[in-house]
Amino acid sequence: MRKVQLKLRALAIGSMAERLAKQEVGSFWSFQGFLATPRQGKSVVLHIQEFQQD
Repeated sequence: MRKVQLKLRALAIGSMAERLAKQEVGSFWSFQGFLATPRQGKSVVLHIQEFQQD
């Protein structure tokens, strides 16, 4: 077993963003979505499609 940490930009749109904004900062969550590279981007962005508290 290994402990892995990752910082990743994420994007939520519409009602998903509203739901996410109401969550407590510092709490733990699991996210589902897809990774995409922005135009002229050198990194990836997680597009959040669903989330739930761990």
